[in-house]
Amino acid sequence: MPENNLQLPKTAFSMKANLPSKEPKILETWEKTKLYEKLRKKSVGKEKFVLHDGPPYANGHIHMGTALNKILKDIVTKFHQMNNKDSIYVPGWDCHGLPIEWKIEEEYKKKKKNKDEIPTKNFRKECREFAEKWIGIHKKEFKRLGVIGDWENYYSTMSFDAEAQIVRELGKFLLEGSLYRGFKPVLWSTVEKTALADAEVEYKDHKSNTIYAEFQIKKTDKDFLKNSSIIIWTTTPWTIPANKALAFNKDINYSILDLKSKKIIIAEKLINSVVENCGLGKFEILKSFKGDMFRNTICSHPFKNLGYTFDVPMLEANFVTLDQGTGIVHCAPSHGPDDFNLCLKNGMKAIETVNDDGRYTKNIPVFEGTHVFKADEIIIKNLQEQKMLLGSGSLLHSYPHSWRSKAPLVHRATPQWFISMESHKLRKKALDSIDKTVFFPDKGKERIRAMIETRPDWCISRQRSWGVPLPIFVSKKTKEPLRDSEVIENIAKIYEKEGSDCWFHDDPQRFLGKKHKKEDYIKSTDIVEVWFDSGSTHSFVLEKRKDLKWPASMYLEGSDQHRGWFHSSLLESCGTRGRAPFESILSHGFVVDGKGMKMSKSAGNIISPEDILKKYGADILRLWVASSDYSEDLRIDHYILEQHAESYRKIRNTFRYILGNLKDDFVPKDFKIINYNDLPELEKLILHKLYILNKNIKNNLKNYNFHKLQKKSFKFLCFRFILFLF
Repeated sequence: MPENNLQLPKTAFSMKANLPSKEPKILETWEKTKLYEKLRKKSVGKEKFVLHDGPPYANGHIHMGTALNKILKDIVTKFHQMNNKDSIYVPGWDCHGLPIEWKIEEEYKKKKKNKDEIPTKNFRKECREFAEKWIGIHKKEFKRLGVIGDWENYYSTMSFDAEAQIVRELGKFLLEGSLYRGFKPVLWSTVEKTALADAEVEYKDHKSNTIYAEFQIKKTDKDFLKNSSIIIWTTTPWTIPANKALAFNKDINYSILDLKSKKIIIAEKLINSVVENCGLGKFEILKSFKGDMFRNTICSHPFKNLGYTFDVPMLEANFVTLDQGTGIVHCAPSHGPDDFNLCLKNGMKAIETVNDDGRYTKNIPVFEGTHVFKADEIIIKNLQEQKMLLGSGSLLHSYPHSWRSKAPLVHRATPQWFISMESHKLRKKALDSIDKTVFFPDKGKERIRAMIETRPDWCISRQRSWGVPLPIFVSKKTKEPLRDSEVIENIAKIYEKEGSDCWFHDDPQRFLGKKHKKEDYIKSTDIVEVWFDSGSTHSFVLEKRKDLKWPASMYLEGSDQHRGWFHSSLLESCGTRGRAPFESILSHGFVVDGKGMKMSKSAGNIISPEDILKKYGADILRLWVASSDYSEDLRIDHYILEQHAESYRKIRNTFRYILGNLKDDFVPKDFKIINYNDLPELEKLILHKLYILNKNIKNNLKNYNFHKLQKKSFKFLCFRFILFLF
């Protein structure tokens, strides 16, 4: 057969993709041709779709979680751009806060430098330079993933404009009266020496000492309670010196047990566990009664012989349950929200029992200066000596830790600045806004709603150096914060010109202006928590930029941000504008290994985006994102990546085959419309399947079900390819 009669597909489209080497050239072309700017010019006047970027932290190379997040955002913004909208993406970074401070302090320790001896101005300068360095690195890493955005005009929470606007946002809460100074228990890191927000806390297994301690009944109007001891159980023996009360539940049945040597009182349903755990042996139940009979009962503190001679009243509380312990809870109002509220309700105020670095204060006789994490053994020993220890042991349980230092936390009552959830109906406004927000997936709505319904007042102060200083002056005379809009605006304008560093070293009179005298006020030394920073981004990004819109069309982050950025943005915006700064929320799961296990260095199962890009290229990583159900945790390992690489090859070769068939005999200008009835049955079948596919694609795009879209498209492509072979 003559060679020129052999009809083989011909195309310049290569069989091998060589993505790791070709993709950088494609990205370079995008930059040279100013693709993003062209898209903006082409989209002028069209409906805007604005996905507001949740700011990643500028303190290290991107990992698979950040890669997933940025790629998913890019898929969403490109879809809307192709759907005839003006889809704008402005990337941003979170720059203040503990993670960066921690990195700088680590460098100090290596050089044997004492942070406290470094001027605040110099320390903050190093933090700023550190953040700037990582923003530059992140930009390169995100671009390499194929993400298109306004990279030259990004936002950061440490820009002067941002710091100024954060002051104005805080000022709104201050001026209306919902920002107040309170003394409450907050989660405290004795390592970082600061309060932490819920989003800065992780829960890990922790082995705690447990004790059953005795509180002898001192006064009671019930004869049968006399000469008995109340038994409590706690996993924090170090809080015993801070005890001020005991809590009972009026609806629980309690029993008096005669142990021959003493009489003790515990919940009826917990008798067996207490007897077993304490090795009590034989006992006799003398009487059982309802908890309501405890009213007007006063106990003695276990350390009454060590100077703790105050009364310990028994108070009714519905938070007392039969899950563990004895059915009676010891209350240390300085170290627990429930304890604090119960004691305050009954006229007992919390006092400072532990200082910044975790040591007992002078308000704790005998034990002053002892670190709480070393106090358990000392407390247990003293309880034994006072014959007030019924039993002891240990318990492995979930316990709050700092996500940065990994150290366990304590609840500690300290003076902090709070935004009230109730005074100006912030909780109600937030809940109403949640009901008006569209969630992808739906389960995100109930998750954040449950958090808002039960959350306490928002603690927005931190005792650190790297952040926006709280723009607050407290009157020496009234102890109240100065509420003056002119002062707030004056501070904001100063920050706009030179940033917030000046707060730490300039004359306070400069910020107060001419209306007030600096001698009459105390200037705050606290900074704003970083979640307020990021929660305010809508005000200095969406509202300030003319190319964007407020509220945003969508916020898109990991599911942990229901208690993080989604949460703080919702509260900040509802408090200042009465509604959420977003119309919809899309949340995704975490990246885990192929077996569903959390990635960690110790497990050796970490896969970095850089490694994937070198071996496969960004398109394979993007295909993995598009093919995965982001509503759950996303699995990835080299086997999974090989499967996606194989899928990519099939897609590429299918298109190559189609292009090869079109090379010689396809002339667009000669194309003629063929009547549907004249088509062969096979072509009608393909058109029908294409119609169904198109309908499914539109529906899945509308609901952001990219994994379903990819699966159906891939099946159709493979089916079409098979038909081409016949």
